[in-house]
Amino acid sequence: MSEEDRKILKALKDTGVASRKVVGRGTMTVDAKDVTSTEAFKAHSKRASEIVRARKAS
Repeated sequence: MSEEDRKILKALKDTGVASRKVVGRGTMTVDAKDVTSTEAFKAHSKRASEIVRARKAS
């Protein structure tokens, strides 16, 4: 594997999403519940809400 491939593999492993599944060449699926329950998603979602509220207020 190339260094880039190793970086991608590490990033996938570090997501905390266990439902990922390779279904074809270059195609992967994940369960949306797994994605939305990660701490990273929750933090990004909260930040996005704050940005939207701030823009509506101005």
